[in-house]
Amino acid sequence: MANRAQAEAPHANTGPLRILLETLKASGPDPQGRLVLAHALLSSVDEAVLATRPTAELTTLVDHAMAFLQEKPVGAPKVAVRSLGGDRAVIEILNQDMPFLVDSIAAELHTRGLAIDLVLHPLIKCERTPDGRLVRILGSGDKSWNDTRQESYIATYVSGLAAGEDDAIVAALKDILKEVRTAVGDWQAMLARLGKAIADLEAAPASVPAAMRQEAIAFLK
Repeated sequence: MANRAQAEAPHANTGPLRILLETLKASGPDPQGRLVLAHALLSSVDEAVLATRPTAELTTLVDHAMAFLQEKPVGAPKVAVRSLGGDRAVIEILNQDMPFLVDSIAAELHTRGLAIDLVLHPLIKCERTPDGRLVRILGSGDKSWNDTRQESYIATYVSGLAAGEDDAIVAALKDILKEVRTAVGDWQAMLARLGKAIADLEAAPASVPAAMRQEAIAFLK
C-alpha cells in the first residue's frame, strides 16, 4: 500500500508522469517498488523536460536506475559511467544521502569541460540486506537524510566525454564523495564550536574592548 500511495501522489496525476505510472502499473507485480522509484526519479526534474520524451524513453530511465540500485557497496558510494554513444554518457552515483552532493559533483564535471544535459536526483528510502542488496524501495526521501535508509541516486547525463576518461572520472568522484562525507561528519561539531566561541565572546569581561568584541562576533556570524 505504501508504494501505491507514493506513486499516486496528487501532483503526479497529470502529464507524462501519470502516463508512465499507468504504463508501469499495467506491466505486472511490483515487489521492489518500481513505481515509487519512477515517481521520485521523474519528479526530480521539471515536467517540461519530460514532455519532450516518449513514454518508452522514460521507462528506460526508470529501468536503468532500478538496475543500478540493485546492489550498493556497504559503507561506500557506487559510481559508474555508462556510454550513450559518441561523447555522450550518463554518470550514475548511489550514495547515502547528505548535503552538498549535487553541487560538488557538478563542479567537478564542469571543471573537466563536460556539458551537463540532464540531472535526475531522487531521494529514496531503501531496505537492503546486510551485504547491500536491494529488498525494496520504501518511499521517497525526506528531511531525515541521516537515518541510514535514505539514499541519493544521481544520474547526470553529459556530453563532451573523451575516450578513456571513464576511470579517471569515477576515481575523482569517489574522492569528492569521501571529502563530502568527511565535511558533513564534521559539520555539526564545527557549528557547535562556532556557537560556543560566539557565546564566549558575548560573555567576555569588560576588559575586552567592546568594538573589538563586536567585530569578532560579527565576523563569526
